[in-house]
Amino acid sequence: MASNPLNSKNSAYLYLLPIAAVLIWSVNVVIARVAVDVISPLSISFYRWFFALLVLTPIVLPQVWPQRHIVLRYLPKLAVLGLFGMVVYQGLAYIAAHSTSATNMGIINGLIPLVTIVMASFLLKEKPSAFAIAGGLLSLLGLAVLIGQGNPANILSGNIHHGDCLMLMAVIAYAGYGVLLRRWQIPLNTWHSVYVQIFFGALFQLPLVMYAGFSPITMQNGWIIIFSCIFPSILAPFLWMKAIAALGPNRSSIFMNLLPVFTALIAIFWLGEQWHSYHTLGGLLALGGVVLAQIKPKKGLTHNA
Repeated sequence: MASNPLNSKNSAYLYLLPIAAVLIWSVNVVIARVAVDVISPLSISFYRWFFALLVLTPIVLPQVWPQRHIVLRYLPKLAVLGLFGMVVYQGLAYIAAHSTSATNMGIINGLIPLVTIVMASFLLKEKPSAFAIAGGLLSLLGLAVLIGQGNPANILSGNIHHGDCLMLMAVIAYAGYGVLLRRWQIPLNTWHSVYVQIFFGALFQLPLVMYAGFSPITMQNGWIIIFSCIFPSILAPFLWMKAIAALGPNRSSIFMNLLPVFTALIAIFWLGEQWHSYHTLGGLLALGGVVLAQIKPKKGLTHNA
């Protein structure tokens, strides 16, 4: 009997899973830039998680309810994860879109794996390898070139995009989210954990958006809200989880390096953003640093102190 291609780890089809997930997240970065003129950052962030919660509730809540004793035990930690992953990261990204390009946002987003390694070295006591240290320095140089628009000295003079700094803060928040996930090891199915985090993401933003006022849902922003709550919030995580299950976390994580590339290409063709030489240099240095940091040294070349 012929084998099912979905069950074959050698099938090229399986590699479409992480590629599709990263492509959706890349489109969402560009969408954040498109949303600038039609909806407030706070409103799009709230609508995204509120409607995602509505979509998931009839599917996931019946499965979560029997595990409510576990949820209650880990409720404070799930709340913190929802704050970092759904509120701070996404909220800062939507605000950053008002003062920087989607291309810059994509390149800075690509630093998440590297920042995660750095934070894990402090919070999880994971000693970084020489590759990770070298990669970190290389990526910092690339980031300085990018934010300084070709001249890192511009950072010292304050001649930088405010949005780039906000995007870097968002990346730090998301890296912290990933490290806390690993540190706490909450004994819930991934979807169940994400569902509770989404609940807190919507809950935390509700008083803020009620105070600031809701942007009305219109023909101009309705499609953005629908896209944001379905594709990057539900479909992309589903594809990513399937990719990790089929290919493993290490092979899947490599595809995150495509996010800056996809974002830049989409922004150029959709928004007409200009690609400058500092994007090439800064992007290559940052991406090269991330790839370098992910290299695992051979055990024979390392020793315990």
